[in-house]
Amino acid sequence: MVSWSTSSRSRYHPTESESQNARREADKESEFCFHGGMSLRVLATGALALVVAGLGFTTGAPVRGDAPVVSVRDVGETRTVTRPTVPSGSPSGQDAVSSSRLVPPPQERAPSDGVVHPDRPCPRCGDTPDLTQSASAFGLPHGGSSYCGPVATTNALVWLSARGFPALISDRGLEQMPRHLAFKRFLKTHPRRGTLPFDLVRGLERWVHAAGYEVETLAYAGVRDHPTRLSFGVLRPGLPLLAEGLTRDGVVLLHVGWYEEARAGRYSRVGGHWLTLLDVDVQTGVLRASDPAPYASEGRPERIVARPMTDGHLLRPAGLGELAARGFLELGEGMALRDPRERAILDGAVVLRLHPPSAAATDTESLNAEAASSPATEAR
Repeated sequence: MVSWSTSSRSRYHPTESESQNARREADKESEFCFHGGMSLRVLATGALALVVAGLGFTTGAPVRGDAPVVSVRDVGETRTVTRPTVPSGSPSGQDAVSSSRLVPPPQERAPSDGVVHPDRPCPRCGDTPDLTQSASAFGLPHGGSSYCGPVATTNALVWLSARGFPALISDRGLEQMPRHLAFKRFLKTHPRRGTLPFDLVRGLERWVHAAGYEVETLAYAGVRDHPTRLSFGVLRPGLPLLAEGLTRDGVVLLHVGWYEEARAGRYSRVGGHWLTLLDVDVQTGVLRASDPAPYASEGRPERIVARPMTDGHLLRPAGLGELAARGFLELGEGMALRDPRERAILDGAVVLRLHPPSAAATDTESLNAEAASSPATEAR
């Protein structure tokens, strides 16, 4: 069982020199989620499967009105999905773009014990939007390639908004919400380098407070630089922590590191990606998550199998040595990779839970005032 008590949890305290070096190196590291040569999922402006109005919203399977048809060819236990050419004028800005990736068939799987376990129900899978960062409706810089953080956060906040927190929705509307979140005042997303955990947790706290709500739990677990006061003091976010984070209407954002093998058994981080966690089965290691990347599944959450690593080392930035990879979760079957040469390793997670709102907490004046004072050019 994971304890959420602030007073009882241990904390990781890097030295001043280590923290400064890690922060400097993290700021240089690219967090972009996909390369420009990959095909894009297209989300038309009028095809959003969410209608935000009053105190709630309606949602169903995301509608991607002008998304290209996908052809599927079965290959053993996986399916090779090939996307056809994207017409000229698509958000990719390319006349002919195609790619392929491996997608697991949506069926029961046999885990390592050899017993077939049916997937457990996932209520959030039907209640959480599956927005795509490259959607033309969002109009994000550079085709949204570095905006997985604001889009994944939007998914989580929209889900929370229907549970008594309607002011979490930007007054600018759903289509402008990722750009609004990306402002320097909030997530501080860089158009090229993406969103760092340090900035995401602080920006998320500011967004919640601006909406008039109070945070019950907001903390980061993982290896990246982050505020000590918003820390679980855990380097390896495991399945129990993720499952506990989803209880009592909590939301969890996964920070996946893209790793390449620098030398035998040593893995170097070359980028990162944010996802919205929807469900965790601690027994089977099956995660359900909304992946904002354009190369992820069309119109449905991802079904990802997470397995603890047993050997190897993760190289730390700025020459700060290495961490034993044992205990980190590798996201394997079902995880959409931006590059087949990379491995997806969960090296961070953010948990947010809010106190029940008071009657006055539905007032959106503070958030609206923040939006009015922020120029449109401050989207980074």
